[in-house]
Amino acid sequence: MVGTSEKYHLDYSTDGGSSWKRIITGYEPSISSTGIAKYDWQVPNAVTSTAKVRVVDRYNGAIIDQSDANFAITAADPYYHITTPNAAYSGGSHVVGSSVPVKWLTAFNGSNVAIDYWSPSSSSWVVVTSSYPDAVGGITSTEGTYAWTVPNDPGVSRLRVRDALNSASYDTTFNFTIPAPIVPNVRNVYVWGTRTRCSSVTLGWGADLTSGTYRVEQSLDAGATWTTLTSNRTTTNWPHTLPNVVTSSLRYRVTDVSDSTLTAQSPIYSISDLPNPVALATLNWWGLSWVAGTQQTISYTTPSTVSSVKLQYSLNGGISWSTLYNGTPTGSYSWTVPNYDLGQGNLPAL
Repeated sequence: MVGTSEKYHLDYSTDGGSSWKRIITGYEPSISSTGIAKYDWQVPNAVTSTAKVRVVDRYNGAIIDQSDANFAITAADPYYHITTPNAAYSGGSHVVGSSVPVKWLTAFNGSNVAIDYWSPSSSSWVVVTSSYPDAVGGITSTEGTYAWTVPNDPGVSRLRVRDALNSASYDTTFNFTIPAPIVPNVRNVYVWGTRTRCSSVTLGWGADLTSGTYRVEQSLDAGATWTTLTSNRTTTNWPHTLPNVVTSSLRYRVTDVSDSTLTAQSPIYSISDLPNPVALATLNWWGLSWVAGTQQTISYTTPSTVSSVKLQYSLNGGISWSTLYNGTPTGSYSWTVPNYDLGQGNLPAL
């Protein structure tokens, strides 16, 4: 480098030196102890077998040196790398209708990209855009960006960025989920508890985006007719007592009071009979004191399989019994209390 200005133009040629293109102007290299200068050149994607480089003095234009022979420049592999959305693992979700920024790095590709998404419903790629500028909107000259509106196509999906004219050059994201959109609804009407007549059960249901106030109805004929249990329930459950019937056609319906289209019905349930065929007195007798000659109502329940009942009373603690009533069950009996003062009268219903 002795005898030069120590500032140089670097050029390259793809036609054996017939014409030249500038690599850098006025380069001032650092000279090693052995007198060697160097420059790191990013080789252009210009395919040729007759490439050369040369060094020219900046001030007098003298050619300091050039390649002794032609060399080849081979085609670079096209490159895409999607950086967003693309975590280092599969997962994540994007809500229907939201805008998702898509970003990618690109090199040695055409001037336009195509962008596709994987459709869960059709199990195929669907074109988002068939031609969009490749490296536009990024923070570097090799970054491209695009705003993708998530379609109403729930399931597992992914994105693909590819050269618009060369489908062999592309990159894809990891899988992500498009959740099903939430719409106003009443759903999953169900009953829990033992379903025997006169038993206590709880009706429950699910709901999204409703008014929050519900009408609850009950049917004993599988939905042919309905009886309203409440019209202003503000929670998603309804504790209640089953009717005194045996049926295999119990059904419930829950409806949003502000929008009758938001409604759901339960499965059909059965109400079974009481498990014990013995009538049960509904009154706790312990500690009672009744006045002789007064009328007292004895209430009881019986399964439908019982066709006859006998009501008896005892004046000696159950050692012996006297019959009050023997006949068809009516659910109650009006008894005139006899004129006895024994302090331990017992009146079970049998």
